[in-house]
Amino acid sequence: MALVFAILLFLLLAGASVIVFRRLLSPATVTQCQLDWLEKFDPGRYTPMARLLADPDYSFLASQPGCERSLTRRLRAERRRVFRQYLRCLEADFHRLYHCGRLLLAMKDHDSSELASRLLKARVAFAYSVTRVELALLLHSFGLARVDAAPLLRFLEALRAELLQSPAVQAALA
Repeated sequence: MALVFAILLFLLLAGASVIVFRRLLSPATVTQCQLDWLEKFDPGRYTPMARLLADPDYSFLASQPGCERSLTRRLRAERRRVFRQYLRCLEADFHRLYHCGRLLLAMKDHDSSELASRLLKARVAFAYSVTRVELALLLHSFGLARVDAAPLLRFLEALRAELLQSPAVQAALA
């Protein structure tokens, strides 16, 4: 039994590693960085993700007379589907922000190795966080885990703030 568990754990970790590396190596799909989009972009549009899979809603539903487990399962599945849609949009926005950062690197006249390093670290950490959320979603479908989107939202907010503070963006927006 322990061997089967160890094999399943190994396969799960190997799969997660493949997902992380695939996300890191996939090219950005954004073709341009629009400064007006960067200025208007609000990471707050993703705050509903934090509550979408919260337990209180399921507890309330289960406490209602006549509520069957099948209804709760359907609600959980539907909310996971909506959460995944939010997650895809969040990933696209992160990649768009990342691409803006890469364009800023190309436009700079001076050494920008610090920004390049921070962008790479942000991309790796974001890919890792998305993979953790995907695994948590899988476990959530079995009732075994909670899904926390807060780290993803922090990455998005931090990257946007850093790009807006860039001298090239400040000059363009002035």
